[in-house]
Order: sequence, then C-alpha cells, then structure tokens
Amino acid sequence: MVNPNIRLATPNPPPRSPERQALADVIERRNVMAREIEAARAAHAKARAHRYDAQCCLEKARADAELAMSVDVYIAAVRSGDIAEEFKAIAVPSDNIDHLERDIERWQNTETACRARVTELERDAQYILADSRIDDVIKAEANV
Repeated sequence: MVNPNIRLATPNPPPRSPERQALADVIERRNVMAREIEAARAAHAKARAHRYDAQCCLEKARADAELAMSVDVYIAAVRSGDIAEEFKAIAVPSDNIDHLERDIERWQNTETACRARVTELERDAQYILADSRIDDVIKAEANV
C-alpha cells in the first residue's frame, strides 16, 4: 500500500524560481567556504605539529651535542693533560642544528600563513548569509 502523504521525486523537477536559485547559490558558496575553512584549519594544525616535532628534535640535538662535547672534552683533557687546548679544539656539530632551526622557521611561517588564511576565510564566510535569501523566497512564494 502506498502512503498518500509521500510525494515521489520526479525525474525532472520544475525549474527553480530566481529567488530559490539565489538561495541555492548562497548555500553552495557557504558549503564551499566551510570546506575551505576546515582544510585551512587542518593545514594549520599539521604545520603546528611539524613545528613542535622540529623543536623537540632541535632540543634533543642540542642536548646531544652538549653531552658529546662534554664527554669528548673530558676524555681528551684527561689524556692530554691540557684542558684549555682541548676546549678550543672541540667544535660543536652544528649542521643538524642549523637544519632544524631552518625547519622550525619554515614551519612557523607556514603556521602563520595558515592561521591568516583561516581568519580571512572566517571573515569572508560572515558575509555569506542565507537569511536574506530565505526571506526573498518566502516573500516570492507567499501567494503560491
């Protein structure tokens, strides 16, 4: 038995009124904007996580360099008996530290750009309001 209160969708719906089309366009723009905001937020979170990871690696590299230097210096000083000369001869390996510092700066710049994009998209999304379009549809179809 078919329920008389249920309307079946027609394969060719009637054309939309200009007001309904304007509302549909606003809704679509809002949906696109919402997806862009989510993507920008995800990119921001990813950049922040990468920056944090790079900072942790940098701290570990610095600690490892200090430990390696102190152990090498101590052993060399004990062997040679001239502590002052050994301190001058030992150089801290800085290639890895420099690379990590550049990574942190790059991720910080990416994070800042993503944060700015989120702010820009959220500001733009405030102007995409469907309320006025809904009112237009209601007024246009009030006599229907």
